Amino acid sequence: MKRKIMVLAAAIFLLAFVPAAAGAAGGPGGGGVPAADRGGQGAQVGDQTQNQGAAKSLKAGNEIGEDAQKAGEAGTGLLDRVRQRLQTMQQDKTMQQDKTMQQDKTMQQDKTMQQGRTRQDWQTLKEELGQLKEEYKGQTESQSRQEIRNMYRQAFQYAKQLAAKEELKPLLEEMISMDPKDPENYEELGAVLIEEEPADPVVFCDGRRLRPDAPPVIRENRTLIPVRAITEALGATVEWNEAEQTVNINRGETSIQLQVRNRVAQVNGAPVELESPAEINGSRVFVPLRFISQALKSEVNYYPEGRIVTVNQ
Repeated sequence: MKRKIMVLAAAIFLLAFVPAAAGAAGGPGGGGVPAADRGGQGAQVGDQTQNQGAAKSLKAGNEIGEDAQKAGEAGTGLLDRVRQRLQTMQQDKTMQQDKTMQQDKTMQQDKTMQQGRTRQDWQTLKEELGQLKEEYKGQTESQSRQEIRNMYRQAFQYAKQLAAKEELKPLLEEMISMDPKDPENYEELGAVLIEEEPADPVVFCDGRRLRPDAPPVIRENRTLIPVRAITEALGATVEWNEAEQTVNINRGETSIQLQVRNRVAQVNGAPVELESPAEINGSRVFVPLRFISQALKSEVNYYPEGRIVTVNQ
């Protein structure tokens, strides 16, 4: 009995420890891994996993960094291109401005040179026209005189084309002096004068412009002029009687008497009613221009544009 109990105990002991040993040894056939080794393998696997994760993270970080660098490089390149383009555009603009300024300067120089040549040409032309005018005075052939007048007319038209206003009046006055009865000259002169808005009437006597020491005035739609200016232009003499306030004008067989503020004048002793009487203005005696001129057998015309009065004997 005792023996049986001991055998049973031994069997139980073997059942309890053998499987554990077999498991520890890896079972029949080997290949088992000790527990300690299995723990080391687990650690290695963990390390590998960690290393792989770190490698992946590093690679991802590197890739992100590379992408950021590429993006930065791309952004820097775009900024450089835009900056360069702006600089180029500014340089082009500056060059264009410089070119335009140079062209303007050249054009201005050309214009100045042209103006200089034009002034010189005009000066030469006026000298030549002056010589023609002297020839005109001694010329008796009507055709030659007409040709000279035509030269002046062409010069005047050319001055109009050039808008050389300072040349227009002198040319017209020369033309009027050569042909005092040509109405076209006075009309042309009137168009020039009207732009200057003349305040006083302009008087021409036998083609010569009168410039009295006191300008003519308008009274009751009649032009009054200092008595000596018109009488001397028409070759008459004048006397002033202070006591009677009368003016006596004589030329040849014609005698004219006017009294200041008196509307009745005497022509060769015959009374003539005046539309505007003589007057004293600034120590000058002004007489009606048309009345005096017609009494001395002269023709009088009036050109409203430019307020031009012409007297021709």
